[in-house]
Amino acid sequence: MPGFVTIDEVRPVAFLQANRCADDRYPALAGTWAVGCVGSDAVNVAVSLPDSRVVTLTAPARSPSLGIGWLWTTGLPAGAWALPDPVRRTYGVTFVEGAVTTLVPREGVAPPAVANVDGHPTAFIPYADHVDRIDLTASSWPVHPAHPAPGEPVALGEDWAAWTERSPRTGADVWALRGDVVAAIVQGAGDQRLVAGSNNYLWWVDGDAVVRREMSSGTEARFPAQTGFTAGLAVDPTDGSVACWEDRRALETTGVDLWCSNGAHLDRPGDQRWPTMSNGYLLWREGEQVMTARLR
Repeated sequence: MPGFVTIDEVRPVAFLQANRCADDRYPALAGTWAVGCVGSDAVNVAVSLPDSRVVTLTAPARSPSLGIGWLWTTGLPAGAWALPDPVRRTYGVTFVEGAVTTLVPREGVAPPAVANVDGHPTAFIPYADHVDRIDLTASSWPVHPAHPAPGEPVALGEDWAAWTERSPRTGADVWALRGDVVAAIVQGAGDQRLVAGSNNYLWWVDGDAVVRREMSSGTEARFPAQTGFTAGLAVDPTDGSVACWEDRRALETTGVDLWCSNGAHLDRPGDQRWPTMSNGYLLWREGEQVMTARLR
């Protein structure tokens, strides 16, 4: 994934409806599965990109959080689904084994982020006055005081979690939880928003740039961009070192295009919107179609 230089094998994803979901973030990728809405404004189906098989969730979910091959939602004692393994051709959606919480988290001010951290299914949930980082196999967890901005995405990495807070003095800033310590990652003029990331890499949008921070070293890199602050950044959870985004630098000629931090891009006719990445696939919307491509 870190070395991909081209976006090819562009094709539509049959069955999924492009603009049906109440949550604009969907359709989106959960590993090699594209999850979205068919005949409903809640997420209720998953389409396997390798072989186009379709499965139905055991219950629709308005804004589920997506891991690699699994989904999770607040408010249910067993709100996790394991998607089938397309390699083994095992079809039939099941609950994630062991991911049944004793204390059921309530919905926060924005959808949670989820990931497998050290082999444990983990969720990170932003609330109005605190954040929770939850091992989904545990029965309790610590509360960390914070003030996440409503509606902003959150991110979860190997030993960190991040979110956006708003300040009357500095605007939107990026904050992070590392261990039990809550601290600002960046507090500067203008808005730093739309955090994303996985493993060792945290990303955010800062004005006319996308920023990548290596959390272990603190090293940062900036990439020119005009995202429009609409859709979030697409980061592959299997690696995290490359991001793609909606770009409006050529809006008057080619419309909204997709650009990636390593220079790969799509400038097809019309607008390419709402990108999401996982397991070497890129998914986006093009008018009324859901489209996918391989990252080489």
